[in-house]
Amino acid sequence: MPGLIVYGGPSKYDGEQIVVILVKPSGKSNRKTGDVVQQYILRADIDPLHASRIGADFSICGNCKHKGTPTPSKSYGVASNRTCYVRLFQGPLGVYKAFKRGNYIVAETIEQVCNFIGDSMLRLGTYGDPASLPDGLNELLISLSHAHVSYTHAHTVDEALGDKVSTYSMVSADSIDDAITAHSKGFRTFRVIPVNEADKPLLKNEILCPSTKGVQCIDCKLCNGTKYKGKSIAIIAHGSSRNKVR
Repeated sequence: MPGLIVYGGPSKYDGEQIVVILVKPSGKSNRKTGDVVQQYILRADIDPLHASRIGADFSICGNCKHKGTPTPSKSYGVASNRTCYVRLFQGPLGVYKAFKRGNYIVAETIEQVCNFIGDSMLRLGTYGDPASLPDGLNELLISLSHAHVSYTHAHTVDEALGDKVSTYSMVSADSIDDAITAHSKGFRTFRVIPVNEADKPLLKNEILCPSTKGVQCIDCKLCNGTKYKGKSIAIIAHGSSRNKVR
C-alpha cells in the first residue's frame, strides 16, 4: 500500500498531533469511489480505535455526530453508538500501523507530491475531516490533482472555518434543516437519508447520488463543493451502520 506523508503537526481543531497520509489504490478498487488516491487524517500518537473510544478523534473529526459517544471504560472496540460508515479496523488502522512501522516516506517537495498523485483523482478525508488541516494544504493538494471529492462537518466546530472549507468540500448535512441552512449560504451538501425516511422526497435542489446507479466517484466528480454549480447530493444510509443513522 504505497503512501506519502504530506503533513505532520498540530490539528486545527485542538492542536493535538496529527498526520496526513496519501495512499494509492491497492489494486482492489473501491466499488463506490473507483481507483482514487485516498487522504487519511489520523492522530499521530493514538491508533484510530483507541482514539474513537476515548474521544481523541475530535482532533481529526471535530463534532461529527457519527463519531459516537466516547466510552473510555471500554478496553477494546470503538465509541458507543458510532454510526460512521468508515470501518476503523480496516483502512484507518492499517494505514496507522504502516505509519508506525515507518513504511511511508515524508514528502519533501511539491514535485514529489505531484508525482505521487499523478493522473489520479484525490479523495480528501477518506478518514478525518479536511478542515482539521492547516490553511492552504488542501488547496495545494487539490491544485496538484485533476479532480477531487471532499466532505466536511467543520461547521459543527467553527462556522467561519466551515464556510471556508465548504468552497471545496460538500457540507455533510445530518438533517434537512442542516441542508437548508447550508444551501441558504450558497454551499452544496451531501445529505445522508435515514433508512426509515427513504421514501420521502428529496429537496428541490438535491439529486440522488449517482452511485445508486453504479456510477463511481472517479467518473462522477460532483462532490467538490462550490467548484461545481449543480445540485446537492443525497444518499440513503449505507454500510454496516446504515440502520443506526437517525
